[in-house]
Amino acid sequence: MTTRHLLFTVAVLCLTTACISGGHFSMEPEEFKLVTHLMKNYYPLVRPVKNHRDVVNVLMDMTLVEIVDMDEENQIMTISVWLYQQWRDENLQWNPREFYNISEVTVPSNEIWKPDIVLYNNANDNLEGGIRQTRALIDSEGLVTWRAPAILMSACKMNPLFFPFDIQNCTLKFGSWTFNGYQLNLQLNVTEADTSRFTGNGEWDLIEMPASREVTFQPCCAEPYPVIHFHVILERRSLFYMLNLVLPCVLISSIVLLGFFLPSDAGEKITLTITILLSLTVFLLLVAETIPPTSEVVPLIGQFYAAIIILVGVCAALTVVVLSIHHRGDSTHVPRWAHRLILVKLAKILRVRSQISQSSMELEMHSPSETDFANMSSRGGVLNPIFEGDDGIEEQHAEDDRGSPVRLSSDNKADGSKERLYTAGDSVIEQYITSISKNVGYLVRRGRDEDKSQQISTEWQEVAMVLDRLFLVIFTMLISVVVVTILLMSSMRVSIL
Repeated sequence: MTTRHLLFTVAVLCLTTACISGGHFSMEPEEFKLVTHLMKNYYPLVRPVKNHRDVVNVLMDMTLVEIVDMDEENQIMTISVWLYQQWRDENLQWNPREFYNISEVTVPSNEIWKPDIVLYNNANDNLEGGIRQTRALIDSEGLVTWRAPAILMSACKMNPLFFPFDIQNCTLKFGSWTFNGYQLNLQLNVTEADTSRFTGNGEWDLIEMPASREVTFQPCCAEPYPVIHFHVILERRSLFYMLNLVLPCVLISSIVLLGFFLPSDAGEKITLTITILLSLTVFLLLVAETIPPTSEVVPLIGQFYAAIIILVGVCAALTVVVLSIHHRGDSTHVPRWAHRLILVKLAKILRVRSQISQSSMELEMHSPSETDFANMSSRGGVLNPIFEGDDGIEEQHAEDDRGSPVRLSSDNKADGSKERLYTAGDSVIEQYITSISKNVGYLVRRGRDEDKSQQISTEWQEVAMVLDRLFLVIFTMLISVVVVTILLMSSMRVSIL
């Protein structure tokens, strides 16, 4: 078995040698020879120029692949890109005729000199910025092309003013960390990044990704430092926030209007308003966790919630006022100006039927007045004691019991035809009739007082009802104005480039 294995190994070696000599793997030793020639005496720590005064021109481009994350709380944008850099290395040139007409070769990027282009606003712990070290393509003229995928985490100052209808502009700033513009000239290959391979995001829509070049000067040095800017302009998809934040707020704030329809005797007006106020506060806390914490601007949705909460708070205060008016009772009359303004003019404008005025008019038309009772007293009759004082029945009884029968004088006895005898029994009957008249008068006065008290209480309740309808109209208009204003402001948003 050992001899067979030995023969098999020799046969494999022979076939491999034959294939190499036959040209099947002829490129590998030729590329090896070329790469060995290029890397001989090559030092990747110095700029690839013949003269140290020469400038290395570096072209840069970018392809946006995906928006990985937008951390709004920490204001960090994470994206997946393909970086493109191209420069000329004078130490990596050869004559293709001398190396089997090979015009291009790939080498590991960490074996050659590369421009120290870094992301200035890098937010990654990795100093390389998430750029992978891939192989670089070199042609015979020494032109090096390096394409590398990268996961970039950049600091992005967000403007949450129009949240959730905002447009964010996150800028990627690239430049050399060591070399100035006289040593490394960073240039743009195109005016806009390539977005043909962009994968859509569920929360953000990519509007555009323009690129620009800027020359800056550092305080320490007089030399220029070119910087490349890639502006990632994103528009937020607001459907999620409309359904989960804006729409519930509008519905909850609309429910507070129903509190003005509740009768004051129900006892649930204050409870409903306070419950709505607490629910809006909870939603405001959810919004505060979503948007970046900043004191520079107040987000649009924060303004919306603040305005609605203020309106609901005012509704709660006015509800207390309405309940106080409704339960005021008959302690005081409704002022004449309030009666004319609220129960007449406002009730007519708001189409609230004023039942108090009609009942008052009917009461005044059908109930007897003080003058009527006075006239009845002047004419005499059994009802006279009602208005003649409060002489009690006991006083009349005491006066009548002092003598037996009351007769006419002796002078009139002679006139026998007109003699009349008033007995004690007749006097008692008249007293009972007078007492009954007084009690009937008391009941009439008591009924009139109760009707007047009920009329005053009903007038205050009518005032509360008209004010409820007035507040309903006012707050409906105010909530509608707030909603329309927020929508108009969101439609007029602008992106700050």
